[in-house]
This record gives sequence, structure tokens and C-alpha cells, in this order.
Amino acid sequence: MSSSPMFSWSWWLALADPARISIFAATLLVIMYGSRRALILDRETDSHLSETIQHLKWYHVALFPFMSSLMLLLLFYFFDYLQFVFMLVVSGASVFSVYNFIWPILGHSFIKMYMYRVKLVSTALSVVIVILWLVTGHWVFLDVLGLSLCVLMIQFLRLPNLKLSVVFLLGLLVYDVFWVFYSSSFFNANVMLEVATRKAENPVAVVAAKLNFPHIAKGRPPLSIPGKILVPSFLDDNAYAILGLGDIVLPGLLLSFAMRFDALSLHNAYFQLTLCGYAIGLLFANVMAHLFDAAQPALLYLVPSTLIPLVGKAVQKGDFIKMWSGPFPSSENNSYEQKQPLSV
Repeated sequence: MSSSPMFSWSWWLALADPARISIFAATLLVIMYGSRRALILDRETDSHLSETIQHLKWYHVALFPFMSSLMLLLLFYFFDYLQFVFMLVVSGASVFSVYNFIWPILGHSFIKMYMYRVKLVSTALSVVIVILWLVTGHWVFLDVLGLSLCVLMIQFLRLPNLKLSVVFLLGLLVYDVFWVFYSSSFFNANVMLEVATRKAENPVAVVAAKLNFPHIAKGRPPLSIPGKILVPSFLDDNAYAILGLGDIVLPGLLLSFAMRFDALSLHNAYFQLTLCGYAIGLLFANVMAHLFDAAQPALLYLVPSTLIPLVGKAVQKGDFIKMWSGPFPSSENNSYEQKQPLSV
């Protein structure tokens, strides 16, 4: 339990730490932005990006928890050997994800004749942000990379129907609960927490030391891997508010599904309701983490808080069967209902 008396003034003050509120707000905005981008991409049939959309299949659902578990164990046992390969892959992916995040925002501010220049500026900014993260290790740049990766995955991954969505999210709920609550019984450590909080050697420092540039290597901080969002506590200099990217992306895929269904059905019933459910689940996860002063599997709260209202509303409105079996055309044709207006 938390050291402060339960439900005292200081307890509530710590729960309302601006760091928690910042992550809460950023998460909701990123899910809304990523879902909107996914919906727009579905309608851009002439865009080369539409070819990169990945529609999840049943074998993805079956393999995802096992592959995620394997990755966790590899990082847990062989982090020192894999850290530089992992950082190289993450850095490359981060450049593309930040570019994907920035250029549509900048593009809305310029006419089409300047679009090529906008893309060049976006590319340069993306590279600069990744370099600043590598050099400084600052949490702001880490969060920019993490949130950009979330937008990228929500934008390009698709849940085709509610049936697959339920199995997918429930399987990952079990995965999350096991690795947070029960992994210490098998591996003598909380594997999820150990991997999430472990820091890698700064590659700039390592390369500079190899090349005999000690003035460059000196003082380079170790790097947190972009698998989480973290904000330093405003109330405790030694504490951080943390949320894993999976706790944003995985429910975010369901919310993206809800927004696309709303657009197909010409109403706004499901996305707004499911987003409210996500907000309630995230709030409850924060309360439980603060109450027990221990890491919590956020999907334990986020999966029920998003699935239950979505399913309940679908049953009430008579959309459940359509949503369950798959309201969208196959992945061979991403341009569903092109003649309908964009109503979301």
C-alpha cells in the first residue's frame, strides 16, 4: 500500500500529479488522432500508403502473445547483447513514425505546390528529434518517439471485426496479467517491469569512446527504450508516471475499429462511447496503481472498459451481428463505401 494514509489529502494530491494527467491527456489525443488518420487513409485509395495497411488475421491473434512473450524474455536475459541492435531498429522506425506524425500536420498549412518542401522539412525534423534523443536521452524526445509510434500503429493496423477483436484483446489481457503479476513466481523477477525500466547504454557514448573522443562520450546518459511514455513526477523528484505503448495501441485499435464503423453507419455512437470507456479504464488503472503502490497490468482495466460498452451499445442498436461478423469489405478492397460522406 502507499505510505500515505489511504484517501488522505496527500493521497489524492499524489493521484492528481500533473505527470499522470499529462499522460492521460496525451494518450486520449493520440488515440483520436491515430484513429482519424486510419479513417482518412482508408478513403485515400490513390495513396501509396494504403498499400501498407495490415489487416490482422487469426494467425496474428494466435502468435502475438507468444511472440511478445519471447521478445520480453530475450530482452530480459540478453539485453546487454541485443540493446544496440534493438536501438538501431527502433531509431530507424522512430524516424519514419515521427515523419508520419509531423508531415500531415504541416501539410495542412501549405498549398500543394509546396508539399515536396513540407516533406523535406518533416524528414529533417524527424531525424533531428531522433538524434536529440540519442544525444540527450531526454524524456520529452522519448515521449515524442513513443507517441509517434502509437499513431503509426493505430493508423496502419486494422481489426476486421468484433469477433477477432474480442479474442485478440482478451488474449493480450491474459498476457499482460501474467507478466506483471505472476512472472516473478517463475523467473524470480517481475519481467515486464524489469524490461520496461531497464536502460540501454548510449550508442553515441559507445561509438565516441571507440573512436577515442572522450569529450563526446563523457556525460552521455543511458537511454530508455521507446516502449513507454514517461513523465517526471511534479511532486517527487525520483518518481515517474509511466504507461506502456501497448496500453495505448492495443485498445486504440479497437477505438479505430469503432470510428470506422461509425463512418460506415453514418453515426457517432460507438467511438465516443468507447473512448469514454478507455478514459474510465485508464483512470481506474491509475487509481489501482496508486492504491497498491505497485505496477498494474493496465489492459486488465482497459480491455473490459472498452469492450463492454462497445458490445452493449451494439446489442442495443441492433448492430452486434454485423459488427461481430465483419462490417468492412475484405483487405483486398480498402476503399469501402467511397461514396458515403465522411461523417466522423
